[in-house]
Amino acid sequence: APFLSRASSIGGQYSRVETQRSNVETDTWEVFARLVVGGDWVVEADFGQADVDAQIEIEEADLYRLALGYYVAETTRVRVSYDVENGGLNDLDRWAVDIEHVQQLENGMTWQASLVYGVISGDAGVGGNDDGSDIAIELSWFFSHNLGVGADIVFQDRDVSGDSDLYNIWANYFVTEKISVELSYYKEENDDLNVQVSGFMAEAKYRF
Repeated sequence: APFLSRASSIGGQYSRVETQRSNVETDTWEVFARLVVGGDWVVEADFGQADVDAQIEIEEADLYRLALGYYVAETTRVRVSYDVENGGLNDLDRWAVDIEHVQQLENGMTWQASLVYGVISGDAGVGGNDDGSDIAIELSWFFSHNLGVGADIVFQDRDVSGDSDLYNIWANYFVTEKISVELSYYKEENDDLNVQVSGFMAEAKYRF
């Protein structure tokens, strides 16, 4: 709805992820703003922090993001963004460009697709430069204004931390016009480090 109506907005979110086997807790909070200028231009800014408690040590990372987008068609937007992650062990800068399209069908359903390509400049501390790239594909299908499903795929290429493939499938339901709930399943595989991570996430959102 905000994408199609080209609405400005402000918001925030908080999440906690706890892993069972490695006993790692990650708390993340973020505030963000979206400003639509002249009906076609979009300016976005995010700020947040991630705290990782691995029992042995606690690492904090500051998260920043700036983005500038433009609607090249009625329901198609191109955007350029710059992300920064400053942590105790890892620093990361990322430039990315993405295109997103939303198509409403005559039967009342809607589909959405986006493609992101990012260039990474990273510092893994002891491991040295962790440069690389990201490719992300998002697909969504909305059966109605209340119910939607989707899938996300991300391919990450890094010099030090290796190549990772991330998969996420989700279902979202708006209980009311302002309250939505979402359930998702994600999986991450890194063959270079022989790491596999998977889990379920539940989310509740209120918009005003």
